[in-house]
Amino acid sequence: MKHWLLWALLIILAFPGFSQIDSLKKALDRSEGKEQLTILDALAQATVKTQDGLSWADKLKAAAIDQGDSYYIALSHHYRGSAFESEGNIPISILEHLEGIKLFTQISRLDKVARQHVNIGNRYADIGLYDSALSSYGRGEELAKLANDTMALYGSIVNISTIHHDRGDKEKELEYLMKAQDLVAGIGDPDQLALMKYNIAVFYAEDGQRKKAHDLIKESYATYQKTNNAFGMGSVHTLWAEFHFKDGKQDSALLELDKAIELYEKSGDVNRVALILMNQGAVLSTFGRSEEGIRKIDMAYDIFKEIGDKRFVGKTLIAKAEHQRAKKDFTGAIKLAEEAVAIGEEIWVRADLINWTRLLADLYVENKQYEKGFNALERHSAFKDSINEENKSEAIAKMEAQFQTERKQLEIESLKSEKAFQDIELEHEENKRLGLTIGLILTLLMVVVIGFALVQKKKDNRLISAQKTEVEFQNKEIELQRIVLEEKNREITDSITYAKRIQEAILPEEEFWSTHLPDSFVLYKPKDIVAGDFYWMEKRDNLVLFAAADCTGHGAPGAMVSVVCHNALNRAVREYGLIRPAEILNKVRELVVETFESQLDQTSDTIKDGMDIALCSMDLNAKTVSYAGAHNPLWLISKHDHDLAMRTEKDDLKLYEIKADKQPIGSFEAARPFADHTIKLNSGDTIYVFSDGYSDQFGGDRGKKFKQASMRDLILNIQGTSLDEQKSTLGNTIDSWRGELEQIDDICVIGIRV
Repeated sequence: MKHWLLWALLIILAFPGFSQIDSLKKALDRSEGKEQLTILDALAQATVKTQDGLSWADKLKAAAIDQGDSYYIALSHHYRGSAFESEGNIPISILEHLEGIKLFTQISRLDKVARQHVNIGNRYADIGLYDSALSSYGRGEELAKLANDTMALYGSIVNISTIHHDRGDKEKELEYLMKAQDLVAGIGDPDQLALMKYNIAVFYAEDGQRKKAHDLIKESYATYQKTNNAFGMGSVHTLWAEFHFKDGKQDSALLELDKAIELYEKSGDVNRVALILMNQGAVLSTFGRSEEGIRKIDMAYDIFKEIGDKRFVGKTLIAKAEHQRAKKDFTGAIKLAEEAVAIGEEIWVRADLINWTRLLADLYVENKQYEKGFNALERHSAFKDSINEENKSEAIAKMEAQFQTERKQLEIESLKSEKAFQDIELEHEENKRLGLTIGLILTLLMVVVIGFALVQKKKDNRLISAQKTEVEFQNKEIELQRIVLEEKNREITDSITYAKRIQEAILPEEEFWSTHLPDSFVLYKPKDIVAGDFYWMEKRDNLVLFAAADCTGHGAPGAMVSVVCHNALNRAVREYGLIRPAEILNKVRELVVETFESQLDQTSDTIKDGMDIALCSMDLNAKTVSYAGAHNPLWLISKHDHDLAMRTEKDDLKLYEIKADKQPIGSFEAARPFADHTIKLNSGDTIYVFSDGYSDQFGGDRGKKFKQASMRDLILNIQGTSLDEQKSTLGNTIDSWRGELEQIDDICVIGIRV
């Protein structure tokens, strides 16, 4: 939703209106000089989001060069940048806007320079380089103030709020939204004020403040009706659709999207029509109406193909691949995903390639093409790493500056030491001259004494010199050992950090998790760089399988065991087709034991490593959850009575506990089949699965364990808050409890509300 909002703002900021293209073309044939440039400018604005956009931008550039008009030459680079962006070619788009900055600066058009910085910020945000995006928006804000360009300033502030939204900083997001609202209130443009109210309504909706959101969105819609703004009214209908989806009113939501499509068609926005069709298709598929859904996706694909939007052609191919995957047509799904990845690499949209290569890796594995799956997963990790490395550039620059400062300080200290040494030498010389003067006055006997003293002094000096050399040698040895140790530590840390990236790659993508379990949270706090705990998810038809797992140990050993256990879970579901939790755990135990035993020789002891786990299979349509566990239980918070063991209650809420089997996943002498437990859920029920790291943490005034009893009380006390707030409270509470003590184990807590 936020991405659409940003896109809408850019239309208003950079392209203030669409002209009648046919009439403009006719007028162009009769024009010359400045009039010709003005018409080409209008054509570039009107077509920038179509296949003709780049062509008209180039014609404007050629005519401006021919007439020697620096302003329109610079403006042509702005349009070229926007045209390349619409094709999804982000790097070339940024280069064009940078050229625009250079040319607009030469003619002192600070307002246009500010807008180029805003556009570059948008491109960085598109590919996930948020630090760079904030830097560009900040520069745009600064220049817009100098140029007194209210609209560019407004765009910078709203886009900064969007970055804070993507990073989860609600306080900063709302701060910048309110700044933007104050700014636009002084402009007197009703459409802009309506858009700002829409933005804030989105914030309140995502923050769970529905009443505030509804009031603002009604005000926004009323304004759009008065100004006959079809685009704005369409945006409101898409937001209402989202509200209906969250309330489980599928048909009402789809009807709102149909209304939005009519309005976008009226405003001539075919791009947005295609976006809604694509999202309708995905939603229909999610709710089991797959054939109807794929027809919508095909319609979106045709539109994106026609207007030349390669990035969204890729997105629709991925949606079609997901459809084929659901039908178990892995060959067809792989072909579509490969085509999408090829497009992504052609236009270099790394933010999308991260998700697309992950899907491709999963498809290869499901089709038993394991080598290709591994290669695709490596590409997935490489794309993530490339973005992470670029995002670290600011931190690296700061480290370099700090290094230079420290080096200068060391040089100063060195000069001070050298000065002190010189002072000592001067003092020594003065004493020696005094001794010689006294020697001339004294008797021959004193000359002999002085001679003896001088000989002894030379011996002392040689001894001091030898000792100084020895100390310097020892210092060099110590320094060499320090450098070697630092290098070894760096190599070890780099290896563990790379292992962390591999481990992160096996965790569910945030978008995949939030799509299938929208009202949920995962609190994941590894003790070390890598972890023994992990969380897992799979989607099978109407079932969502998820788990919180705790492998033996933590750090590097725990991480190695977690990879073995994660692979066994995937194989049990994908290769053996199991969906019942108990059956999955039985098969996982068999695969884990088999993996460890295959690594041992005849004389080795049995490896006792394994995993504790709480595994669930949730049927979203039937509102049931099936659970099986190894040591780790499931908790259910409900206002309703259940035929389960109740551990505690507060007010009208009850906490039920479904106990796990007292056996691990791994080698165990008294191993027996795991038991399944199926629970009928009610709306508002909340379930929790977790590892033992949270309750076992030492802290408090007496340095004792937090314990499960305290964890139960805490979870009951926060039931009146959203799942996001629960995650924050749980994290802050355990950090406060731990205080200065060390975290003793990995922590993983999952909460899901029905």
